[in-house]
Amino acid sequence: MPEINFHHFRDTTFFMLSTAFLIPGFVLVIFAISSMNMNFGASKMLRLLLPLVVLFGLWFGLVAVSAKSGLFARPFSLGSPPYILLFLLGGSLLFWGYVKVTPLTQKAISNADQSLLMAIQIPRVAGAIFIVAWYLGLLPWQFAFPAAIGDTIVGLLALQAMVATLRNDGRASRFIKRTNIWGILDFVVAVGAGTFSSAGMLQLFAHGKTNIITQYPLALIPGFLIPIFLGLHLFSLAKLRQAQKTLVAEPT
Repeated sequence: MPEINFHHFRDTTFFMLSTAFLIPGFVLVIFAISSMNMNFGASKMLRLLLPLVVLFGLWFGLVAVSAKSGLFARPFSLGSPPYILLFLLGGSLLFWGYVKVTPLTQKAISNADQSLLMAIQIPRVAGAIFIVAWYLGLLPWQFAFPAAIGDTIVGLLALQAMVATLRNDGRASRFIKRTNIWGILDFVVAVGAGTFSSAGMLQLFAHGKTNIITQYPLALIPGFLIPIFLGLHLFSLAKLRQAQKTLVAEPT
């Protein structure tokens, strides 16, 4: 096992900050393309995108400050709830709820291209970084391997679904649904593995092992990135259901 040094943390921080910038940026691109397809004017597009920029920016800042303060790394106990899980669920609800209650963003996501909603899930193959972190002694294998394997599978499924959608493949809807379901299940497994391998009353394994998923910068994944990915899974599934309803309602 190699010695852990400053450079490992520095490289991880650069990777995480780059990802935390690119993923929300991709989301904004999806909304922007959808708004252009609906012939939104510049003013209307600004009213659509600017609040999302503020939302992502404020949430990122809150998660980063909380992670750096050590809030997420506190051992779970009756007096200290799993804050990282509260942020994960809270961020997901915030993103999903804002889009659902804001007519402009709701309209934009409802008209978003499924190929783009699949494309943004492809970078999850970078979850292989968890294996690297395990090799460096930063994560227990009980968390690193399920998370890395799950993310890689979802990224590849998303690639297949995107290509099928672009080719108008008759199986595209089935591939999209499969990607979304596997993507959500991957989060359930990864969050469970992370919870049960972190210090606290819920820890079942990896006792005495380092797990920095609750520390900055890796804490940006459950606190900031997963809520975005999860919200997009839900929007994609809702779009599938709406398309099926429309198809059923059309006269034969």
